[in-house]
Amino acid sequence: MDIDSFHAELVTALNESGLFNQVDIDIEEFVLHGRAHLDTQKFLQVHFNSQADTTSFSLIDQKKRTWGIDNDHRRGWHRHPIENPDDHITVEPLTVSQIIKELVEVLSSRP
Repeated sequence: MDIDSFHAELVTALNESGLFNQVDIDIEEFVLHGRAHLDTQKFLQVHFNSQADTTSFSLIDQKKRTWGIDNDHRRGWHRHPIENPDDHITVEPLTVSQIIKELVEVLSSRP
C-alpha cells in the first residue's frame, strides 16, 4: 500500500470510530507517524513505512503498550492482545479499517 492510501484509510477509519478527540499525523516521504488521542493518558500510536512494508498500531495507556497489531519482516502480521501485550499472536493481514474496528471492540469490552 502506498502512503497516500494508508493515510486516507487511517483518517477515515479514525473519524468513523468516533473515539478520538485529537489526531496528529506526520508524513515524511514514505513514513507516517501518528497519534490518535482518546484522553490525556491514552492514545493510539501508528507507524507505517511504505518502503520497508512495516506497520504498527499500539494502544498506549499510562506510557505502556496495552494492545497492538503489527506487521514486520521478522514476525509478519501479529497481534499483541490486551490480556498480555507482550505476546505475539500470528494473524492474517488486516486493513487499517479492520484494525481500528478491532480496537473499538477491545476498548468497548474493557471495564
